[in-house]
Amino acid sequence: MVLENDPTFFIRLEHTSFLDEEDKANYLGADYKDNYNLFIDEDFNDYTYYHKYPTIYHLRKALCESTEKADPRLIYLALHHIVKYRGNFLYEGQKFNMDASNIEDRLSDVFTQFADFNNIPYEDDEKKNLEILEILKKPLSKKAKVDEVMALIAPEKDFKSAYKELVTGIAGNKMNVTKMILCEPIKQGDSEIKLKFSDSNYDDQFSEVENDLGEYVEFIDSLHNIYSWVELQTIMGATHTDNASISEAMVSRYNKHHEDLQLLKKCIKDNVPKKYFDMFRNDSEKLKGYYNYINHPSKAPVDEFYKYVKKCIEKVDTPEAKQILHDIELENFLLKQNSRTNGSVPYQMQLDEMIKIIDNQAKYYPVLKEKREQLLSILTFKIPYYFGPLNETSEHAWIKRLEGKENQRILPWNYQDIVDVDATAEGFIKRMRSYCTYFPDEEVLPKNSLIVSKYEVYNELNKIRVDDKLLEVDIKNDIYNELFMNNKTVTEKKLKNWLVNNQCCNKNAEIKGFQKENQFSTSLTPWIDFTNIFGEINQSNFDLIEDIIYDLTVFEDKKIMKRRLKKKYALPDDKIKQILKLKYKDWSRLSKKLLDGIVADNKFGSSVTVLDVLEMSRLNLMEIINDRDLGYAQMIEAAASCPEDGKFTYKEVQRLAGSPALKRGIWQSLQIVEEITKVMKCRPKYIYIEFERSEETKERTESKIKKLENVYKDLDEQTKVEYKTVLEELKGL
Repeated sequence: MVLENDPTFFIRLEHTSFLDEEDKANYLGADYKDNYNLFIDEDFNDYTYYHKYPTIYHLRKALCESTEKADPRLIYLALHHIVKYRGNFLYEGQKFNMDASNIEDRLSDVFTQFADFNNIPYEDDEKKNLEILEILKKPLSKKAKVDEVMALIAPEKDFKSAYKELVTGIAGNKMNVTKMILCEPIKQGDSEIKLKFSDSNYDDQFSEVENDLGEYVEFIDSLHNIYSWVELQTIMGATHTDNASISEAMVSRYNKHHEDLQLLKKCIKDNVPKKYFDMFRNDSEKLKGYYNYINHPSKAPVDEFYKYVKKCIEKVDTPEAKQILHDIELENFLLKQNSRTNGSVPYQMQLDEMIKIIDNQAKYYPVLKEKREQLLSILTFKIPYYFGPLNETSEHAWIKRLEGKENQRILPWNYQDIVDVDATAEGFIKRMRSYCTYFPDEEVLPKNSLIVSKYEVYNELNKIRVDDKLLEVDIKNDIYNELFMNNKTVTEKKLKNWLVNNQCCNKNAEIKGFQKENQFSTSLTPWIDFTNIFGEINQSNFDLIEDIIYDLTVFEDKKIMKRRLKKKYALPDDKIKQILKLKYKDWSRLSKKLLDGIVADNKFGSSVTVLDVLEMSRLNLMEIINDRDLGYAQMIEAAASCPEDGKFTYKEVQRLAGSPALKRGIWQSLQIVEEITKVMKCRPKYIYIEFERSEETKERTESKIKKLENVYKDLDEQTKVEYKTVLEELKGL
């Protein structure tokens, strides 16, 4: 379509922007005219194009609304921009609607999770959730939104601070994650973790604290998803309709920016003319004026630009100044079309515009109608993370093709007909899985398998001490059945209440042995989840549930999981819907063979497993597998034995427990040993490994700020006032 109209259009797009006028003339020959890059027609050139369409969104809007025949080059530019900035995939597979998405369910899930891990009494209220969403949609400042939502929730005094951080994060202001999560200290070293979704460098901030967040990473992601929805409401404006258009919203933003700029220029020129040059023309890095805000965004981010504007007009008392300050308060002043907040736009809204443009022009260009679905698939398709390299001949590839499709090219519109999606996804996970720490030939179990969760709870419960005494076996098993089977989080308070109510101790008893601060780090979450789904867990469905948990851990793609639940397990729709809500990830370091596969005859009975001993004793795993009288140690030693001579192979190293980085170091060390053997003509008699060790007592390090606080503890009042100022500055670094 384009080449028939303009044979050198794509050449100009790719090359001429960087060439001077003489080079362009030499490069393009007779076709080149008037130093233009995009359009060189007699009646249509770059000047007329930009005059008619100041931004790409003006072009997109025009093509969405017009049914007249358009220049194919304009169609290409519009579709190219839509695909390049196609938006997020938070609502993948759904028909997105501004007001009828699943945002209500997402908000409900967030409040439920928040209450669950903070041990806050909570009842889901659909009406209240809808009211909260309505407040978040209003054209208010972020602070005003937080205040209104907090007034609606009206939490108890003990939980007010945590709720406020939660709502603050959703609204887009800086939230203190440490104060939001009450059940355990979540910190980065000695520092509190603070995040702000609207920051331009949020991704970098999140990467720095991801490991410290641990199991709360997914919760923060859920908050970010809701924030994205709130931000989308702001982008579209308070008066948007169900058929809201991104290009329409961006054109409105462009027009408002123009009006705001005129307003600011007038306000500065009429009231503080000496500031005019610094605001609009001075490119000094120290100044955060409009010039740097537009031309050097990294020098003047929007927050600093707003501060600079407020400082310039702080003493001006005119209607223009009041309007500017009001818009700044709403964070709606001189907004740019391209900003981080554009990431809040879901791809479905870009898809809607692409469909309109193609359908409007298909009657003039039959090829658009013919290739419609293929064009749309370029926007909607993203290579699944579990595909890996698409070239199956690569040594790093694991992709599996369907039979007879070996030589066909994989494209967005045909991959399902070429790739064996389920086998490829399983291959991806298997490459990442490790082998058992004690049985090197056995693969590990999912972290959330029924067997592993049972082992972890008993392993921790067996070492709980009440007034320095281990729990009796029958009491321990009652706690397992009555407390853990009914609570996903078991705290010291819950355990003590149970013990007191069952007359196992008095209310002043001291309880020790928790792996987390004042609570168990383990839980029977998968047992509770699947008991709710199947009614009970018994011998008839135990293996089925374990297989489903394995699949949930392997297949993060809900489409694959839904297909497997229907075809492989033949489950009814209501159970499939419940299972798809579960999010299980990670793998344990132990195999089924270790925990529930090897049997021994010992004092606990005949043919008992390690899991049986954990249940019938007060021993933990390390005590069980190292007690030679129980018989498991000998089996583990036999499995770990290997030939004493012969060359090392990487396959042996690959099966060891540990990270890829650790295995790489081991393999390099073994290669050094092989090289020494080759030079010496014999194997070394001894190999010494040096470790740098310190005999100092291990304890949590103290931050410099904490040390300063201790040093200045006894100073006089005047010095304390001065010190507090310094301390606040230190904490702000």
